[in-house]
Amino acid sequence: MHSKFFNKQGDIIHYHRSSSIWTGIKDVIPDINCRSQWCIGNCRRVDLWRHNWLGSISIKETLNLRVHDIANLNAKFECLIEDSDIVLLAQLADLIEAAGFNVNNVVKRDDLEEDTLIWCPIPSGTFSVKSAFQEIRSKCNEK
Repeated sequence: MHSKFFNKQGDIIHYHRSSSIWTGIKDVIPDINCRSQWCIGNCRRVDLWRHNWLGSISIKETLNLRVHDIANLNAKFECLIEDSDIVLLAQLADLIEAAGFNVNNVVKRDDLEEDTLIWCPIPSGTFSVKSAFQEIRSKCNEK
């Protein structure tokens, strides 16, 4: 399903694809993403620009970068790791700070484990449709 409705960079496609459930899913993806965060393990899956590894939003979204602005930026989180420590170039550190992020918010696991997207509302980090429904429903009730 992911390959049908997302492009290679992980962004939602902007053309019509026939599906009985996609219409409902695409509207809640932003709500799901803002309640999820990448937990860093071996650093191979996490996209530096497109994934929310610093908190509830990605650098791309925070800086309002468009798809074509970062089309050629394909760095993975692993490029920031040196001897199991996060090492940032001065320009990237300044960019992260200016965007309001804190590198201390990075959730790090054992280097041998896979990177994992965790569902923040649940202590176990395990996503379920039920918990997503409850979260989105409670958000709607607050309005």
